[in-house]
Amino acid sequence: MALARTVRAAAAELLAPARLGVGVSIACERLLHEVEAHHALHPELAVGQLDFRNAFNLVSRDAARAMLSRALPLLSAYLTSVYGGEEAPTVYGWAPDADAGAEAPPSDVDSDAGDAAEAPSLPPPPPARLELRAERGTQQGDPLGPLLHAAALQLLLQRLCAAYPDVLLRALQDDVVAVGAPADLHSVMQATAAGGAAIDAELAPAKCVGWSPSGAPAPAGWSGEWATEGITQFSVPLGGHAWVDAAVLRLAAEQGALVGAIAALPPEQLQSQLLLLRQCAGPRANYWLRALPLSAGARLAGAVDADARAVLGRLLFDAGDSAATREAALEPAALPTAMGGLDIGGRSRIAPAAALAS
Repeated sequence: MALARTVRAAAAELLAPARLGVGVSIACERLLHEVEAHHALHPELAVGQLDFRNAFNLVSRDAARAMLSRALPLLSAYLTSVYGGEEAPTVYGWAPDADAGAEAPPSDVDSDAGDAAEAPSLPPPPPARLELRAERGTQQGDPLGPLLHAAALQLLLQRLCAAYPDVLLRALQDDVVAVGAPADLHSVMQATAAGGAAIDAELAPAKCVGWSPSGAPAPAGWSGEWATEGITQFSVPLGGHAWVDAAVLRLAAEQGALVGAIAALPPEQLQSQLLLLRQCAGPRANYWLRALPLSAGARLAGAVDADARAVLGRLLFDAGDSAATREAALEPAALPTAMGGLDIGGRSRIAPAAALAS
């Protein structure tokens, strides 16, 4: 963690401007807003989202070490000790189930001695411990894992930017976003597949998607999905107003189902219900509110707040509580925990500020 903090700024500068996954705050929102702004100026262009298959676990370590050992020599000792030894690092180990049909070891106790002389049976020896080694990619849980993954793919991204100067190319880890003419997007996909194979990063065409708001057909040879109404990018809907509105309704329904499941817990789980409402259901909407258009974010925030307040009211009040009593308790409950609240039901207030901050 100390190394990751030390090199964060230098790594962000090294990978800029195309890669935003290391050392960049709210990178998803920044990328999304940049794509929207660029597309607003060039509505005839299409958006392509390219994705690799499990690249974090499979990408070439040699490529990452070759780049980082030269660009950030401070990491050389760490890379050698963790990834450069004779044996690959162990991800985890486990003990297999003992053979249930194995015969018990013979007893050394004379059967004629009677039950009183019978010695207690010893537990069987533990089975051999099996280990799973991380032979490729970055080790899960490594604080420098995102940087190693980004470094391995950086040369590919730089080559794409140089080869296609008319295409806006941005990347967040193994998600590459391209904005350009449909024919150029097809060429970018082919070049990404070919260049990725050289560093053990396999493009996954089934996970790739293109979006043309102008209604242009998919370019010849495009092997991914092609849409004309909109796509979901980084879990956020990106498209026309009607398409985004429908996506917001779906998001609100999913949020309502989550809150409903929290409310359905047994009454003795009150503390767990309050904790889940505060730390799970509420923050889940914050990401969307930072990236959605203001009008869509306001509608989503209103739906999220209505669900949260309804469940909170069921948990804390009964028929004897007046409407004034309920409102007097729900208002401070919506405040952040730093202000003495529960941070439940206050998304409508923060939606405009969240979008502005993003």
